Order: sequence, then structure tokens, then C-alpha cells
Amino acid sequence: MMPDLQSISEWLPPQQNSMFNLGSTNTSFASALPDCIGLRRRAELLFRLRTRSLERQTLLIAISILKKKFCILIVLFLILRFNVKINQEIITQRQKMTHFSILKQLWLAKYFRVTDAIQNQVQMQKSTFIILNVVIISITFIIHHAEAIY
Repeated sequence: MMPDLQSISEWLPPQQNSMFNLGSTNTSFASALPDCIGLRRRAELLFRLRTRSLERQTLLIAISILKKKFCILIVLFLILRFNVKINQEIITQRQKMTHFSILKQLWLAKYFRVTDAIQNQVQMQKSTFIILNVVIISITFIIHHAEAIY
């Protein structure tokens, strides 16, 4: 391990304290010292640059992964929001159906065959709800598979 510059300059006689000039021609330890210090500094700078570039690369990879996950979360949020809206619409349709009295439903079923249309509409909403749930499950599977890759 090399001693620091402060302690070395204290060891030297006053006439050789100017040894930190690179133009000195002494062949003593004092004249060779700046080259050693320069090499050490160069090695430290090179190590710092490599470390910083690795840190930057790691940071960029982490940011790209976070961006992808954030986009996936936004898509999932929008799908879930759409799913909630469909569920609310199904609930309101059922509430509208319960507002009719039994006699009105029988009368409408007897004369206008409206209940078949209402049941078809509810069945279509249920099928879209099932399809939407399948899409959500497949997206979550894709997300977990993508996380396993990273």
C-alpha cells in the first residue's frame, strides 16, 4: 500500500519538495514517485469510469423494466375499470328487471315477448363479462411469464 502525498512530502528535504513537477530529472525515489502516483490515479479513474458505466447500464435496465411494468399496470387498470363498468351495467339491468311487478312481467311476456329480448341481452352481457375475464387472466399470465424472463 502506498503512503499518501502529504506524508511523503514531509519526509523529503526542502529542495526536493518540488518533485511533483513532472519535469524533474532526478532518478531518485522522489523523481519516480509522480509516475507511480499518476499510474495509480489513472487506474483509479479507469476503475471509477467502469464502475459508473456499469451502474448506468444497471440503472437503464431497471428503468426500462419499470417502464414496461408501469405500462402493463396501466393496461390492467383500464381493463379492470372497464370490467367494473360492465358489472355495474349488469347490476342496473337486473335492478330494472326487478322493478317490474310480477304481473307486468307476465303481461309483457304474454303479449310482447319482451322477456326473451331481456334475457338475450343479459346473456350477451354475461358472455362479454366471461370473455373479458379470460382476457384479464391471459394478460396476467403473460405478465408473470415476462417477469420470469427478467
